[in-house]
Amino acid sequence: MNVDQITFSAMFKPSVQFRIPLFQRHYVWDRTKQWEPLWLDISQQMKVGSTSHFTGTIVIQQQPASPGVQIFDIIDGQQRLTTFQIMLCAIRDICMQNGHTEIANEVCKYIINNGEAELKPEERYKIIPTKRNKVSFFALIDGDTRNSTGKVYAAYSYFRDKIQDHVDIDPKKIKNLYEVLINNFGFVQIRISEADKPEKIFESLNARGKELLEFDKLRNNLFLRARIDRDALYEKYWEPFEDDYWDPDIKKIGTSYEQFFHHFLIANLGTEDVKPEFTTYEREYMEKLKQEDKTVEDEFLLLKDYSDVYRKMTDCDGNTVIGKRMEFYKIFDLTTLHPFLLFVICDAKLGDTELERVFDILESYTLRRLLCCNGKGGLKNYNKFFARVIKHFQGEFSLDGFIQYLGAETSDTTHYPTDHQIRDALYTRFEPNSLNFPDRETLIFPHNQYMKAALSGLWAQTAGQIQKRLLRYILYRIEMEKQRNNKYREEIVFEEKLGLEHVMPEKWKAKWDLPIDPQAVSLDPDAHKVIVNTNVQSERKLYHELFSSPSTDTSQDGLVDMTYVNAYNLGIARDAFLESIGNLTLVNKALNSRLGNRPFDVKKEALKDSNLILNTEIREHEQWDINEIDARSQKLIEEIQKIWKPLDWYRNG
Repeated sequence: MNVDQITFSAMFKPSVQFRIPLFQRHYVWDRTKQWEPLWLDISQQMKVGSTSHFTGTIVIQQQPASPGVQIFDIIDGQQRLTTFQIMLCAIRDICMQNGHTEIANEVCKYIINNGEAELKPEERYKIIPTKRNKVSFFALIDGDTRNSTGKVYAAYSYFRDKIQDHVDIDPKKIKNLYEVLINNFGFVQIRISEADKPEKIFESLNARGKELLEFDKLRNNLFLRARIDRDALYEKYWEPFEDDYWDPDIKKIGTSYEQFFHHFLIANLGTEDVKPEFTTYEREYMEKLKQEDKTVEDEFLLLKDYSDVYRKMTDCDGNTVIGKRMEFYKIFDLTTLHPFLLFVICDAKLGDTELERVFDILESYTLRRLLCCNGKGGLKNYNKFFARVIKHFQGEFSLDGFIQYLGAETSDTTHYPTDHQIRDALYTRFEPNSLNFPDRETLIFPHNQYMKAALSGLWAQTAGQIQKRLLRYILYRIEMEKQRNNKYREEIVFEEKLGLEHVMPEKWKAKWDLPIDPQAVSLDPDAHKVIVNTNVQSERKLYHELFSSPSTDTSQDGLVDMTYVNAYNLGIARDAFLESIGNLTLVNKALNSRLGNRPFDVKKEALKDSNLILNTEIREHEQWDINEIDARSQKLIEEIQKIWKPLDWYRNG
């Protein structure tokens, strides 16, 4: 090992090339943590003059050279060196744009190897980046900024703007900046041999660098253990991981290889406690592989196979069985089942029919718990529970065994909700033994507090933030089932613009009148609900007209006339039924604005513009009140129980 102090000028002026090995990560520096502090250092150096500034440690390993070029692998420091090259490209381009060609030509000596006739095309470049960054980085070096993208181009844009603002096309300032960069910024350069174990040095040195992620450590470890045929292993197994899809720094493109790594270990080890992931991989997973006589190439292959499945899962491609079934979990932003599904698909290797059945069971189980067990709170034990399921079935998974295992769960955190619980969660009803018109208006609910909240319309306490999305999705799936046998109907897509609409509006008291005749409203003890006698021709009033002083007293005591008691009790019933699933439908946002709080006959006319069967069925009604809401609720609950079936159906079906 040789250690020297060296400047950027001394490193890059000769005909030299620094190559970034395959096991290194791509360019990851960003504005806040690295570019801005570096520019602050540069600004200060331009003020103090010739003072040397320590920039960090560069670890390199010499490789066999071409006739005119010395070649080194960069073991540590590639992010810094790449950034300095990007800054020099920005200086060169500013000089060329403003006619300072002499300075531009000087700068080129530090980014291009020139003058050797025997150089191959790629030997022109001082740095050879990872494959992912190669096109973008070479485009910058060649002055073709239109073909530079990603973090490399973002760094170029940042430093070009900073440099442009600082120099203001003044050649003296440009010259000063250029000389500060190549002469004032020093490195400790460590030259090592293969015997110095470069992987250990790489993992221990990280000056102003970005902390290695767990998957970075895995990549380094695999390629360094492979030692030979690294290029072949990279192209055959690893190259897909360099796609933006897996990059944790690029949001809303795909998924993170960090998340994949976490789920991969749970799927293979059957435990939720896998942090830190690379340590777990080394200590537990590699031990398992040794017992199975797996090679390093087998490790690459397993990661590739699992990642192919994981990408199908997270892509939600409707053209694949896996992608189509994962759309449900994407809608509710659920990833807790990913490890178990990886296990079932990659380890248990079920056929298509059995795999579809597993998907059916898991979706029914999950939706029922979302609906009956406090929304996502009902899934809080999923990580631990399904890790336990994986552990139990390693090497011997069967569909029947899984159904039996799930059916044996009786705790509040893991049981499979029954049809009775579905009905309790969704069906609004009055209890006649506790309701004595006209003196009492008390609603009685099942003892479970969440069921109480659901039945009283306080869904925010039942399903939390996913309340509306859950109801929208349930109605969407019911609609799709209704459309299944009609080949002429256009399939709808579940998306944000498809919103919930209350048929009887939330502010019904402003425009939906009430019958006043005492015979118009009554209590049906057998039906356990308030009903409206539509055969009675009665006077009708708006809610606020029932009271002598509605702004201060809307209790029964504030009624103008006691003959209004039944109408008042119907108002209480309407409030109770308002959030019932039977009173909800789906419409797009444009149609929603036309419906509002308008009377039912106006809403019926507007719903003619909806192609949904749900809305066609609503339009078939002459009127809309608690009778209609109650009947529709019961039908929709039956539909829910058919789509998301009880566990007994899978056990006996």
